[in-house]
Amino acid sequence: MIKPDLENIAPDNGHSYRCAYFDKHSPNTNKIKWHYHPEVELVYINTGVGKRQVGTHLSNYKDGDLIMIGSYLPCLLYTSDAADE
Repeated sequence: MIKPDLENIAPDNGHSYRCAYFDKHSPNTNKIKWHYHPEVELVYINTGVGKRQVGTHLSNYKDGDLIMIGSYLPCLLYTSDAADE
């Protein structure tokens, strides 16, 4: 079994959160894939389809999905080829 990597979340100076935006023109270049962190993660899928794994749960995501991922819960989201069309 692959162990998740600890992702270091570094908010901008003076903020208690970090906001990131990714699309097919500016993809996530973070090398950590299967990861966890002490912070709660809120993910909104504006446009796209794919699969997500949160803990041991595997499911699909689509446009308009909003999920909250708890502290220290390993997760991974990946986009299918259909989202790039």
